[in-house]
Amino acid sequence: METNSFFDINRLKYLLLRQLSVNYKTMLIATGVVVGFLVLVGTLQLFLGNNTIDYGNIFGMFMPIFLIGGFIFTSMIFSELNSPHQGYLYLTIPASAFEKLLSAWFVSSIFYMILGGIIIYFLNFYYMLIAAIFTSQNVEFINLFSLDVLQMFGSYLVFHSIFFLGAIYFRRVNFLKTLLAGFVVFIVLSIYSGILAKILFNQFSVQSNMMNRAVDLKFTFDQQIAPIAKYLFWCGVAPFFITVSYFRLKERQV
Repeated sequence: METNSFFDINRLKYLLLRQLSVNYKTMLIATGVVVGFLVLVGTLQLFLGNNTIDYGNIFGMFMPIFLIGGFIFTSMIFSELNSPHQGYLYLTIPASAFEKLLSAWFVSSIFYMILGGIIIYFLNFYYMLIAAIFTSQNVEFINLFSLDVLQMFGSYLVFHSIFFLGAIYFRRVNFLKTLLAGFVVFIVLSIYSGILAKILFNQFSVQSNMMNRAVDLKFTFDQQIAPIAKYLFWCGVAPFFITVSYFRLKERQV
């Protein structure tokens, strides 16, 4: 029986275990710091505050740490590949570029989100327990499968793909270089959009019925451009960056 050189479930399993074994110390330390900080902040809020700890309170404390921590962790997921001493050993692992990409993506996205969900529920139950025993405060139970929460995690997956490419493309200071590259692209797109909007506005402004034209332009944006942009954000950004990441990793592996 020939071995599939592109994808094999057993190779992927071992790669996943390897990814977790390489990163588990970092994840444990980071999880301990985050949980300790949020336990402290939430406990102080329970004893000193006068309001109910609800969905907004918990996610207001957790999501900034979750997002920034996830992007930093993702930027470091290919640290072996970018290391002068470990890069050769990583490249010689008997697995395809697709399997290496998939294992790194799974650990830094799906596994990371599952870990984040476990932390949220732990904090939620901790706050409820402390509130019930020591205070008269109310703590709202968090539903991780509500639309708002799923959209937050979905947004993480989209932006995660950008830092995932940065982890492969850049060899050092991946997180900061990815931020800088994103900032430059944002500035360029903003300038381009501003010039395009000015051209369109000038074209409409020479018309006799400028107000109606402006309303038509806003209607066109709301009804046509915005839905397309939203669709591209949710369905196009992540697949595009993951695909580019694959070819970049395959190029470095050759």
